[in-house]
Amino acid sequence: MLNTNNQINGYKVVPTTLITEKTTIFGNFNDVIIGMWGVLDIMVDTATKAASGGIVLRVFQDVDVAIRHPKSFAKSN
Repeated sequence: MLNTNNQINGYKVVPTTLITEKTTIFGNFNDVIIGMWGVLDIMVDTATKAASGGIVLRVFQDVDVAIRHPKSFAKSN
């Protein structure tokens, strides 16, 4: 595959470090459903970096991901 200007055969390419280097996922990403519920939970942790005067933010969100049509995707290795 020849990646030119982040496109292959006119399709946008999005690089990621979440899969192995030689793996390619091609599909209709409009068929990915992302559900979020609850509230964004932000907690300030003043104890972890107390010695240096810093703070740590702990952020949590409930999220689920589903595929509407699994045949919309192909994976190659």
